[in-house]
Amino acid sequence: MLKQLNGITSPKGQDTVWRYMSFEKFVHILSENSLFFSRADMFDDPFEGFKPEPIKTIEKEGANKVKNDPEIETMEIFDGDTQEKFFENWRRYIMCSCWYQNENQSMAMWKNYHMLNSGIAIKTTVENLENSLSDEHDVFIGEIKYSDDNNYELHYVLDALTPRPSSWPEFLKKKIYFPYFLKNAAYEHENEIRLIIDSVPAVINYLNSNFPAKSTPADLLNLINNGFPDLWEDGLSLKIDVEKLIGETGEIIISPFTSNWITEMVKSVVRQYGFNFKVQRSKLLDKPT
Repeated sequence: MLKQLNGITSPKGQDTVWRYMSFEKFVHILSENSLFFSRADMFDDPFEGFKPEPIKTIEKEGANKVKNDPEIETMEIFDGDTQEKFFENWRRYIMCSCWYQNENQSMAMWKNYHMLNSGIAIKTTVENLENSLSDEHDVFIGEIKYSDDNNYELHYVLDALTPRPSSWPEFLKKKIYFPYFLKNAAYEHENEIRLIIDSVPAVINYLNSNFPAKSTPADLLNLINNGFPDLWEDGLSLKIDVEKLIGETGEIIISPFTSNWITEMVKSVVRQYGFNFKVQRSKLLDKPT
């Protein structure tokens, strides 16, 4: 089941979504029955997970205040600079799957993401997408919020910055994942919804299996001291039910820049893997009648 974060707008189940990809990635979905989630630090946008200075200032002030609170056990992770380094480096543990949300396909998506010669788009619904996911990982979903300045939502830092250790996993999830649902307005044409695998449990398990830890904030400093080790090379594949992903209402669209024979080849590949999905070439460049 898809999970939500407070403050993040979620799409409706009947909303239409598209996943634009290369032919090779499409075949991987069919052959492996899995959906690939890419590491956020592998994206071209250097501002993925970026926090504007106003947010960083609020968090530093809150962290330093907590560190000096005599009623709370002093833990080094509460130091503002250390906390900032920790969350910025967590980008390598953020696993994302990005989808275009619109009833209609987008010429900009075909052009901007090098989908001219062998591009393929899966058209489906949020409900189908949710039903297709396995339960091996929790997955967050949300619509991307776009802004042309630093006036991002600040309310997520207004919650208590000082949870007790027992609540750290949930506290981490809100602080870690919220910025990955914010992007610069220059990307607004993407009209993106994003799925993010909840990697906090996996990282905590890594710490507990490699260090004499008790899952307290101070133990997370081991990530810093060990240079934030790569737990996944370039991303993580999540098992899915391809039949449920596309379903009877979905379809597979071939780039309008391709030749007709490529459409026939894709149809043949779909049949080869035992599926009977609707496959057609995009009509965006067809001559008007």
